[in-house]
Amino acid sequence: TRAKNHGIPAVCVSPKDYGTREAFHKALVETLDGFRLDLIVLAGFLVVLPEELIKKYRNRIINIHPSLIPSFCGTGNYGLKVHENALKRGVKVTGATVHFVDEGTDTGPILLQKAVAVQDDDTPESLQRRVMEEAEWELLPEAMRFGLFQRLDYMLHIPISQMNKENRFYCQVREYLRGHRQDILESAYLTGKNKE
Repeated sequence: TRAKNHGIPAVCVSPKDYGTREAFHKALVETLDGFRLDLIVLAGFLVVLPEELIKKYRNRIINIHPSLIPSFCGTGNYGLKVHENALKRGVKVTGATVHFVDEGTDTGPILLQKAVAVQDDDTPESLQRRVMEEAEWELLPEAMRFGLFQRLDYMLHIPISQMNKENRFYCQVREYLRGHRQDILESAYLTGKNKE
């Protein structure tokens, strides 16, 4: 409902609605392909993505994980379990990581990280909340801006002859962006700063 209230199209593609994982994967890829996506953001998304999707959107899918990767990540480390494991291990610092998604679990290139101190009286729930508020909620919007700017910068420098069919629509706005790129970047930067 929040998306609808802001005029943003919202679609739900759930594995529960499909008889097989393959049927779900096909529907997911087709749905995403129906939008001209520059960036796919995973937040609390606990479904393994199909390899076809990862290949098609390489370096355009980001995920946020509630630890400082490579600590407390990978298969089985999600949600509250991450913070339980951090407390069991006795770490003094934890945090969050935004990374590109690849074929592994939390193994893609790291974009951003932010540390959060572990307090002596922390419970998994209190630590989870503090990592969200102090790290995740700050990192994800910053990474989204970073990811989109990287994409814009890439598209402004690639020769049109080397663009694949998927990227050719950028040609329509390419010259406009060349002339207004600095204004766009400054506007987006200021918009992000004003929200802080």
